[in-house]
Amino acid sequence: MARLRVLVAEDEKLAREALVRYLSRTYEVSAAADGEEAIRMLGESKYDVVLTDIKMPKANGDAVVRAAGGIPVIVTTAYSDSETVQTMLREGAIDYIVKPFKFEKLDAVIPNAMSRWSKARGVAVDKGGGDAPKPASVKHRHNANMPTRELSDGTLIYMSEPMEKVYDLLDRYAKRSDMTIVLTGETGVGKELAAKYIHEQSGRSGRYEAVNCAAIHENLAESELFGHAEGAFTDAKESKTGAIERANNGTLFLDEIEALSLDIQTKLRRVLQDHKIDPVGGGGKTIISNFRLVCATNVDPDELGKTGKLREDFRYRIGRKIEIPPLRKRKSEILPLLYGFIAKYSQQQGKSEQVKLSPEAESLLVDFCWRGNIRQLNSIANSIVVECDGTVTPNEIRELLETLPDLYSDAQEEAGNLAQTEKAKILQVLKECDGNRTNAAEKLGISRKTIQRKLKEWGIEA
Repeated sequence: MARLRVLVAEDEKLAREALVRYLSRTYEVSAAADGEEAIRMLGESKYDVVLTDIKMPKANGDAVVRAAGGIPVIVTTAYSDSETVQTMLREGAIDYIVKPFKFEKLDAVIPNAMSRWSKARGVAVDKGGGDAPKPASVKHRHNANMPTRELSDGTLIYMSEPMEKVYDLLDRYAKRSDMTIVLTGETGVGKELAAKYIHEQSGRSGRYEAVNCAAIHENLAESELFGHAEGAFTDAKESKTGAIERANNGTLFLDEIEALSLDIQTKLRRVLQDHKIDPVGGGGKTIISNFRLVCATNVDPDELGKTGKLREDFRYRIGRKIEIPPLRKRKSEILPLLYGFIAKYSQQQGKSEQVKLSPEAESLLVDFCWRGNIRQLNSIANSIVVECDGTVTPNEIRELLETLPDLYSDAQEEAGNLAQTEKAKILQVLKECDGNRTNAAEKLGISRKTIQRKLKEWGIEA
């Protein structure tokens, strides 16, 4: 069955090529270098979704939207002033993403846009053509009784016992206070989902605006957050509304706040105090924005303060610290999440029959330490759907885990000195198996190749 077809319209060559490379892992992707080429391609071929920039040579994104003729269109733009965006939405675009953004965001944005488009028209996602994938069921014995909380876009957040405690606390702060929250936790634990949940539970009427501070060049951070006037600097050919103003009456989510310069932290602290924004080159013009700030970092804010990466006065201003626990401490979520990802990728890749894992293969994944957390699990699920069919075996899972940096369970990781624990365990099992590396690998849940490599590293011949 055919994969969903995506047309990317982007005039920046490097951005266009990077988008095509990323999306081609999941979709059949075509690309246009300007609006005129995109319109021509829409007339010559059928596409399931269009991803288009607004500002392009020869024809802008609004013309591409009109030419799409009802196909769901997602707009990407660095010029995110509300009037331009609203115009695009009136023209028929179903969603938009503000540049810069992480490509991983498209993993959720494209399926969600397709889902909203199909629901609005009362049709199936395959548009009745028969060659696009049918939605795969995410019901499974592992998630049937797992409590969940749901975001407005349909994303399910599984409520293991540790997460139930965290989200009960998020509920309180969302509904009872406008205090700034700083979400902490390792990369990939779900901090942005928590931020969206805070916004949706707060009852705020404005939009949710997300900014990845690490993805913005230091010289552009002030303009991105506070906006700028036309002519404020050399390339400022038109005025730009900043993220803080766009979040008026809504929520501003700043991810990786440790990437903000000390000067930007000073200006942001002042805005948090009186909610007044001074755009770059605005000539003293002041804008009021009634926004709520939620921050995130994978480093403890107190440690950032000690190392000088976070101003002390800014640290005090950003309020309550709430930690999202790592996936290895939420083991009951691993299989529900895994099968949800498998269902998603099965649909996107056109697989009519969803793969399943043997109990032994499932156990390997539950015992894995997942240092990359949900993001890493998502990646493995995608690989399972691409590389495996039918019932997935332990050996297939071991081969996939070999591509990841982590090989050992939470218990091993927390045992103290991981290297020593690893060596002692492998040598012990080899002894129990009379030196048979194949049997030892099977017992340890790793590949024979890994044992051979480890023995070589330790200078052990046999």
